[in-house]
Amino acid sequence: MNKINHIGIFDSGVGGLAVANAFLQSGFALHITYLGDNAFFPFGEKNIEEIIDRLDKGIRLLRSKGCGISIIACNTASIAIEETEYKDDPTIWPITRPVLSTIETLGIDQLSILATSFTVRSQYYTKALESHPTLSKVNTYARPDLVQVVEKAYDMDEVGPLDHLWQEAYGPNILLGCSHFHFLKEAFESTAFDGCEIWDSADIAINYFLNAYAKLNVVQNGTKPSIQFIFTDASNPPPIISGIHKSSGLPS
Repeated sequence: MNKINHIGIFDSGVGGLAVANAFLQSGFALHITYLGDNAFFPFGEKNIEEIIDRLDKGIRLLRSKGCGISIIACNTASIAIEETEYKDDPTIWPITRPVLSTIETLGIDQLSILATSFTVRSQYYTKALESHPTLSKVNTYARPDLVQVVEKAYDMDEVGPLDHLWQEAYGPNILLGCSHFHFLKEAFESTAFDGCEIWDSADIAINYFLNAYAKLNVVQNGTKPSIQFIFTDASNPPPIISGIHKSSGLPS
C-alpha cells in the first residue's frame, strides 16, 4: 500500500473519532490506524515533557505500522508538538493549526475557548492571537470534567445540565478547543443563549484535513476505508467503541 493511502490518527482517547469517522465516510481508498493513548489519559493534566514523550512514541508507533501521514487529533498534543522536532514535518498534521487559521479569519472582537488544563496553561491561543486586528479579548477556560464525560461515556445527568455554563460569561463566541468536546456540541448548542456562536475545533480541522488530503491525488472511488483501532490500555477500552478495539503498548 502507498504510504499516502495509510493515515494514522493519534489522540489521548476517543476525541479523534470524529476525524476518523470523517475519513471513513470520505470515499478515499485508504487504511486508517487509530491510536488512542488511553493509558495516559487525560493528557490535559500532564506536563509538557510527559506529553512530548507520549507523542513521540505514538508517532513512531504509527510510522512503524506504515502510516505516511499522522494526524494529531488531540489539541493538547498538537500544542506540545510545536516544541518538538516534528514541528516542521509535513507528514505530521496537528489539529491546532487549521483551528488557529480559522479563528484569525472570523472578524470577531472577543472569544472564549473551552479546553483542557494544559491548553489553558500553555496560553497557546492567547499568545498567538494577541496581535489580532479585531480580537480584543480572548478568555480560556479549563474543563477537564467535560473531557472525562466524553472519554468515560458518563451520563450527562452526572454532570448536570450545561446551561449553568453560560453563567460563567462564556459567550458570545465560543471555541470548543478540545476534540472530545465535539461529542458535546449538540448539548452546548441546545443550552446556549440566543446569538451565541459556537465553533468546534474538530469540525474545523476535519474540513481542512479532507481538503488537504484530496490535494495529494489520493484515489477517491467511493469504497469505505478500513480502520484498525489501537488502545494502549486494553484492559480499560473506551465504552464508546468497546468490543472493536485492538491493543498495543507504545514502544519504550
